[in-house]
Amino acid sequence: MTEEILAERGIDIDDEGFELLMEQQRERARQARDAGKGSA
Repeated sequence: MTEEILAERGIDIDDEGFELLMEQQRERARQARDAGKGSA
């Protein structure tokens, strides 16, 4: 729905850039999770 509203207003979405940044965030989250496993 958000994409439809933006398209109606002539605003483009950078899906490829979004996916790249999301994957980078997932990797940071994995690293943080794994770093915390040994400290409990």
